[in-house]
Amino acid sequence: SALVRKGLIGAVEEFASNAEATSTMKISVTGDKDFNVEEGKSINIYRVIQELVHNCLKHAQATKMEIEMEMNNGFLKILCRNNGKGFDPIHVSKTSEGIGLRSIRNRIDIMDGSLVIETQPGNGTAFLFEIPI
Repeated sequence: SALVRKGLIGAVEEFASNAEATSTMKISVTGDKDFNVEEGKSINIYRVIQELVHNCLKHAQATKMEIEMEMNNGFLKILCRNNGKGFDPIHVSKTSEGIGLRSIRNRIDIMDGSLVIETQPGNGTAFLFEIPI
């Protein structure tokens, strides 16, 4: 219902505020509120961001997370970055990758988007995904 009431960025801001209230992590959300995303894509994008925040809270030991959204040349670009402990992406891809990361990849694939993960142990993690709008 937050997506209907507030749009994508407003819903993400509300979710981030609620997540902050129950954790020690500071979450900032920035982006232009003047773009429209089809409802099905909005739901998938929102779910991806929820999963990234939950994964960060559960695994990263981060104190700060930034979520940035911008429209650029017909793509919605979303960067979710944290200052947590990072992880070894090669190890994660070779071992049983968690359902959370699989879910994120599947949702982005369904939207014909792309995902880049930049991380290494001790240096936080950045997820950049682009969705055609």
